[in-house]
Parts: sequence; structure tokens; C-alpha cells
Amino acid sequence: MPPIRELPADYCETLHYQLTDKRTLFWLNIAALLPLLLGVVWMAIWWSFVSQSRQPDGQIEIPWWLGTAMVFIVVLPLHELVHGIAIQLCGHSARYGMKLNLGVLYATADQALF
Repeated sequence: MPPIRELPADYCETLHYQLTDKRTLFWLNIAALLPLLLGVVWMAIWWSFVSQSRQPDGQIEIPWWLGTAMVFIVVLPLHELVHGIAIQLCGHSARYGMKLNLGVLYATADQALF
């Protein structure tokens, strides 16, 4: 199936979200706090359990909060890569970027419809 590049003649937009709008971005981040906090708590519990159940010999011990930060540094770009792969599977060219002032990474496709 070829990528969609034009809207149907009878298309009518009913709702449009501008995800980088500061108010929308604020509420999206507020909504993400609960799963983030649950993930941090789960990671701390897991890390505590694992570190007590085995004592590594001569290995450097990493604090749980640093491990969690490292996971986010790895997971977020991989998450956007998965978006980019899905975009390419739909027949479009993926473009990746970040807006540090908004704290977001993204994958997008110019002039693409999904």
C-alpha cells in the first residue's frame, strides 16, 4: 500500500493537537509523572533486592538513581527509533530531532499523513 500523501476530498478535521504547545506539553508531562514515579519506585525496589541477593566481587556499584537516569538516556532515543521505523514502514522518510528547550525527542515525517 503506498503512503498517504493527500487527504480525501470529504475530509473534515475535528480535532488538532499541537503537542509542542506549552499548555498541552505541561499537561502531558503532568500525566506522565505517575508512571514515571511508579517506574522509579519499582526500579529502587528491584535494585535493592538484586543488590542484597548477590554481592559482586570487585565490581563498581552504581547508585540506583544513576542507573535509572542511564536507562532513560538509552530508552528515550530507542523509543523514538521505533517510531521512525513505523514511519518508514508506512512508506515515509523519518526525520529525528530534539527540542531541548521543551525537553522532547521526536521522530516525524514531513508532509506525511497517517
